[in-house]
Amino acid sequence: MRLLIAALAVICVACGEAESPRSAQGSFEGIPGRLDSSDPNVPLFGVFELALGAQNPGTQPYVDGPEVSARFEGASGPAKSSYFEVQGFWDGDNVWRIRFSPILEGDWIWATSSQDMGLAGVSGRIHALAPDEAALSGNLLRRGFLERDGYGWELSDGSSFLPVGEVQWGFAEEFSLEEVKNWIDALHEFGLNGFLGSVWRARSDRGGLQPFDNADPKTERVELAYFERLDAIVRYANQRGVIPGLAIGGFPGDSDWYAKFGTQERHDRWFRYVVSRYAAFNVRWILFGDVDAVNPPWDSTWQESVAYYARLAKDVDPWDHPLGSHHSKIDSSSASNPDIDYVQVQTSSSGGDPLENRRWGKPIWSTDRPDGGLEDPNALRQALRATHRHFVAGLAFPTLGSRMNVPVANPQFPPARAVQQGVELRDFLLEYDLGLRRLAEFKRFYEELDRRHFEPAAERCSRGICGRFGESLALMLEGGGSVSVDLRDMPGQFRVRALEISTGQLRTLPRIRGGEVRTIDTGSDRDTALVLSHQG
Repeated sequence: MRLLIAALAVICVACGEAESPRSAQGSFEGIPGRLDSSDPNVPLFGVFELALGAQNPGTQPYVDGPEVSARFEGASGPAKSSYFEVQGFWDGDNVWRIRFSPILEGDWIWATSSQDMGLAGVSGRIHALAPDEAALSGNLLRRGFLERDGYGWELSDGSSFLPVGEVQWGFAEEFSLEEVKNWIDALHEFGLNGFLGSVWRARSDRGGLQPFDNADPKTERVELAYFERLDAIVRYANQRGVIPGLAIGGFPGDSDWYAKFGTQERHDRWFRYVVSRYAAFNVRWILFGDVDAVNPPWDSTWQESVAYYARLAKDVDPWDHPLGSHHSKIDSSSASNPDIDYVQVQTSSSGGDPLENRRWGKPIWSTDRPDGGLEDPNALRQALRATHRHFVAGLAFPTLGSRMNVPVANPQFPPARAVQQGVELRDFLLEYDLGLRRLAEFKRFYEELDRRHFEPAAERCSRGICGRFGESLALMLEGGGSVSVDLRDMPGQFRVRALEISTGQLRTLPRIRGGEVRTIDTGSDRDTALVLSHQG
């Protein structure tokens, strides 16, 4: 997190209490100055929202409206302060909004800056409240934002975090709000905590909304209902303990992404708008889908585009949420860029050697969405094999596609099937979605491992894949069977668990003693993962 530390300056700010919220957006037309704000008592890592009215919003505010920012400053110790410069965004009529998330307990003072007299010089105070134990146990995201921890992940309070989730590129445009909430409920019930998808993939109109008039960015006439629905999705996901992975740009290849915008100026404006609107939430960023598909139509290569937009996103996001670059294989040209926080790989087809993927010293996020569909047993088997292999060998964190990726025209499209069965989409997914069920089993199986002290350990097993997690080991054996494990320098007792990754069958095998080479029989001829937990 980009936490700016500076000597506490004496500043003159009128810090009055927040006004009572007014009615919904649209009733503010033509009113300048402060319009409303949310509760000034904000949960730590919650979102405080301020609405302001511009005096001169411009003829087309999304394009030529004024800029506004707010400085939020909160005490963080003797003679020190923590401050954030937060960009506002246009939200209809003459309304601009600023969203802020406090990362420290206590009082924060804020004041706005703008060339527009209606937006400038507004000030106030909020109070950030630390969560109690009940809130923390109900939602791990109350512990803070997602942050890098070496090759792994933690939350802001330092607690280790195992991200496991779903990939659904078209979530923002392909489903109704109720359907998306049902899907997020299913993720939550399965114990999953993330998903990856496009802010706008520009391929489907089933959801009934588009971010621009006639789905054409060249008009630059923003349809705010699209973003209001996305606001509700992102907010709801965080409330359910789920971190959205938001691809800011779409797919340059399959949806002609760059061509839709036409100019770099329009494209830059989109990136700034999206990041300023969603940076206060607990999210991670990804730049594009398959960024290597084509070069931009302006004078730039796709590699230069990655570097440029990574820097742009970092400049707009004061919380410095993790950012990656999605490539049809691995974006090795960008992996060493300091603005790229994690490496995204396609594990099932061209994910490369898991050990090679670690050479950049960054966390690895794997994506699997087999073309055959995860209801095809062979496709599911291959995807799960790659998912376990890359985690055990290289600590790659999975996002695995599920039934929700079935095309709309397919008779098995989950919302349609749920209606046919007369059940909520959430209940249908909990009952029939094998991809999500296998991911939930993955998370439960590996969650106790010490990921902070992971190291590859291929030399320890006679076959298969092996990784060391502190004083414990994990193995993945294609075809199950037996394996010899070298424990000569690891004395003590080990509890042994086995998971058939394609069926979810979990077995507890006889304990073994370390200090020498031991042979373990999985008791299965199917792909099997093993965890040897050190018991002292």
